[in-house]
Amino acid sequence: STQSTWASGALMIVIPGLMGICTWSPRLVNGNSARGLQFCRELSSVYALHHFDSLMYDCGKTDLRVGMGDKSAPSDFTSMLYYCAGGNLAHVKRMLARGVKLGLSDYDQRTALHIACSEGHSAIAMYSALI
Repeated sequence: STQSTWASGALMIVIPGLMGICTWSPRLVNGNSARGLQFCRELSSVYALHHFDSLMYDCGKTDLRVGMGDKSAPSDFTSMLYYCAGGNLAHVKRMLARGVKLGLSDYDQRTALHIACSEGHSAIAMYSALI
């Protein structure tokens, strides 16, 4: 989300759970910092900052929310989180077979197993205890 101050040219950018950025440029377009908006466009073209970026496919952007020690592809990890949240045990098994770990954590330090349990999907928790 972004917030601009009308006359100053300052633009405050908040990426929840990840970072906050402030830009400043005196040139305004419709009350917003022209260079600040261009910065946002360029930032989002390189990094997967939107919740739906790389949810089910590889969008070709770098996902800053994936832990630095993660060796899996970001799309695999994101898919694992999605399947655990939905309680899809068959897809979770498939992702485990591909080498994606249930113990990897997202930007809030929640693991896929944590998400499955918080959504009430005990079958995934019970299966993880068996492997």
